[in-house]
Amino acid sequence: MEQLLLRSVLDALAPAFSDAIIVTEQVRQGFSAPCFCLTLENCSLHHELADRYRGDADFSLIYYSKSEDTVASAVVPDQVQTALSVCPGFSAFESSIADDSSVTMRFRLSALAFRSGEQPVFMGKLALSLSFENRASL
Repeated sequence: MEQLLLRSVLDALAPAFSDAIIVTEQVRQGFSAPCFCLTLENCSLHHELADRYRGDADFSLIYYSKSEDTVASAVVPDQVQTALSVCPGFSAFESSIADDSSVTMRFRLSALAFRSGEQPVFMGKLALSLSFENRASL
């Protein structure tokens, strides 16, 4: 579920900020401004009913601009919020701008996912494959 939600955020940000590099916690060095640093802070998965699972994830996104112009950085949160509105269960967006013009944004995704693939016949190690699908919600 973590990878699904993380991928949906990256897929939403990439076209909106094509000139900026987007790094995650898996990349530890080698970025230059303009740049986003995306961190998954917390993720939980809850089994709801039958093949339905609810995933909740809290993200931190920091934007580093080329210049220390806080006025130019002030438009970034609105652009990010617009870009992320296509992500499943996007909510709880907040942002703040530091003196060095970096913008820290926090948001939450809460989405339904469905187990895909065949169920194992015998008890054993659970190999769970989840995907987002267009199904009616309860």
